[in-house]
Amino acid sequence: MLSEESNASEKSCVEIFKYIFSSLDIFLKEIAPNGWGHSDFVHAFHPTPEQQYEEHLRFENNMSSLFKKKKEKEEKKEELSFEEFFAKYPTEEKLINASEEFIYLFGLSMWDIFSDNHEVINKTNQIYDIGSFRGSAGFIADFINQHFPVANARYDYMDFYCGSIWVRSRVNLTIFYEYIFKRLKEQHCTWRYSFPRMYLFNVRKLRDELEAEKPQDIANYNPNKALEEEMERNKQEQESQGLQERLDESYYEALEEAKHKPLPKTVQAYKNIFGNTPDGFPQ
Repeated sequence: MLSEESNASEKSCVEIFKYIFSSLDIFLKEIAPNGWGHSDFVHAFHPTPEQQYEEHLRFENNMSSLFKKKKEKEEKKEELSFEEFFAKYPTEEKLINASEEFIYLFGLSMWDIFSDNHEVINKTNQIYDIGSFRGSAGFIADFINQHFPVANARYDYMDFYCGSIWVRSRVNLTIFYEYIFKRLKEQHCTWRYSFPRMYLFNVRKLRDELEAEKPQDIANYNPNKALEEEMERNKQEQESQGLQERLDESYYEALEEAKHKPLPKTVQAYKNIFGNTPDGFPQ
């Protein structure tokens, strides 16, 4: 019978990382038999002109959606053509560093599985908790710096923060995830998926709680001002509650839609190795 879940020690987290990172030279040869520069994965850090242009259009569309109301009042801007884009934003080719780029991409893939609110669980039901979004990014950076140093790089948490979010549209990382899950399965580990969800953090409520702990200045107490402040707090509380309700509604809609969409790459990789979708993913 499994014991109540607890967190594995930091030493255990380092040991599972060592196990997963072992034999990476063999893995590299498997995914890039003709060399890193001739593999699709090189585009993670050296995007093709077409990828750069697509990312530009996607960014512009996202910004337009974000400021939709403002944009509706303005004349619609015409999209830059492929040629116009590169005339306006010329790019310089960067030298390919195979060992650095491979280990960096692998580290980003590790964040996608061990962080992002997901949980890797060992055979004794302990969670390999390597920290928050920032903390886990720092853990990965420190691990690579210490155990797999590369000549021209010294990583910190910003290098791995949010994992592959900036490169996942350029390359298919499924095989990276499969390798990680294969190594975890060999150690009798499993994985719990966390569906993306946004919560509203009420800064004003926290500030009010801190203010309430301070001694009251009875001599300068103003009932009218206190009433105005209370009314303003109630108004902002209602607005915050309404926004959180809309976020919750979007979450449940996305949860339902996920049942009918292709599986995320991490989930598909897990299914390829374990034969089923992970706990936490909507069935």
